[in-house]
Amino acid sequence: KTLARMLQIGADTPEYHLILAKAYLNREENDKAIAELDQASALTPRVPFLHFNSGMAYMRAGDNERAESEFRHDIAIEPDLPDNYEQLGLLYQRTQRDADAEKAFRDALRIDKNRATALLGLTKLYLQQKKYKEALLTADPAVKLAPESQSAHFMRGQILVHLGRNEEGRAELAAAQKLLNSNLAKDRAAREEDRLPNPE
Repeated sequence: KTLARMLQIGADTPEYHLILAKAYLNREENDKAIAELDQASALTPRVPFLHFNSGMAYMRAGDNERAESEFRHDIAIEPDLPDNYEQLGLLYQRTQRDADAEKAFRDALRIDKNRATALLGLTKLYLQQKKYKEALLTADPAVKLAPESQSAHFMRGQILVHLGRNEEGRAELAAAQKLLNSNLAKDRAAREEDRLPNPE
């Protein structure tokens, strides 16, 4: 009863619609998330993270132009949030706007120099451009910051092989494979556990 009353009271606030939208995003119900985010924006367009979540929803929906607009809108409200720049980097990378992607990832790192995901974004970009020396300069710190990242080890391994450092490269690729096998085993175990009958 109390929860129902709280929901009723909060139903017309932007925060309420934002919470619902995030729940829909987590469940990959994109259309419902966008509807809630639009309602929140209509009530108050300057709620923190509102436009970031809208950008994520539109990016998932494949509406790159609207996603970019939403991330830019959130940057105007929260210029020191690295997430917006990083997502713009991924968006630009996906649409082959390499120079824009590089700038966006660099902007994220300007705010948080220890952001492994932005370093990996740059690494992938340089690897695609065959700029192997630049790629190694971003892959090295990414591996240190995220030693459990399979993609960090895999990309670093590829770079080292391209640079003729075959033994080191093979070691990194082996580390990536080991992490992949470990993650697959964990996923299998989790699925098996879910299938076990619950005595309660």
